[in-house]
Amino acid sequence: MSKALARELRENCVYLREGGWRNTAILMRLAADEIDRLEARVTELEKSHGEPQTVPGLLTRVGSSRKLRRYGGRA
Repeated sequence: MSKALARELRENCVYLREGGWRNTAILMRLAADEIDRLEARVTELEKSHGEPQTVPGLLTRVGSSRKLRRYGGRA
């Protein structure tokens, strides 16, 4: 989905520039570039760890590697 979003952002930049929204078009292009960069980084991390990195998976890993404490110092 992120690749589709980046593509849509880039395609809509043309219309924004033509409509006089040059700075907004620049920001959208930069956002699309950042989405692509982050997507590449996630893919690189997944390859190095051998498994997809998902939010639930990361939370499980963090929870199992250390005991989480509530505020006040009680477990």
